[in-house]
Amino acid sequence: MVIAETARITLRQFTMDDLDAVAAIKADPEVMRYIGTGQPAKRDEVVAMLSRWMENARYGWSEETLKCVPQLYRAVERQAHFSAWAMILKSTGELVGRCGLSAWNLDGALEVEVGYVLARRFWGQGLATEAATAVRDYGMDRLGFDRLIALIQTGNIGSQNVAKKIGMRYEKDTKVGGKDCMIFSMTRAGRDQAASETDYTRSI
Repeated sequence: MVIAETARITLRQFTMDDLDAVAAIKADPEVMRYIGTGQPAKRDEVVAMLSRWMENARYGWSEETLKCVPQLYRAVERQAHFSAWAMILKSTGELVGRCGLSAWNLDGALEVEVGYVLARRFWGQGLATEAATAVRDYGMDRLGFDRLIALIQTGNIGSQNVAKKIGMRYEKDTKVGGKDCMIFSMTRAGRDQAASETDYTRSI
């Protein structure tokens, strides 16, 4: 299922056919330097990720998860989706990364993050900004969120620049898993202002 499109990217749900492409991206030490523990992911870990993302597409959350993460109810109620999605380059059909929404409990607050990972050879082309803009709009327009964040490790300047380009602003520092991180955030009003300046997307 297609979630959204930009001028150059289609965002769609993952399938297990994406395993080789995702595993190759997750095996790159430079891509993974500021993701999670900073270590490349093993193939079995990627299988688990894909399985989780595919289960999200089927609204496969347990009642316990729904109680802990009430934002997920909006996806069910609005027949929308809440997950990570495959970034497909329209010109070649190649899977170049993932971008989507995830839920966090940060410093006691339930937050929704716009997250993105891009294969290294596509860095610096604005593709992450296009995809993140589409996900930002999907989260606010389809799911009704009034606030979104990006949770970024302190040294990840590229991801910080993407967050700024989609209208987010630095809010505060925090720690996640022992890693120093920065929270960037935006409100719906901030999104509307950013969207009026740069319109990358059309939602499906």
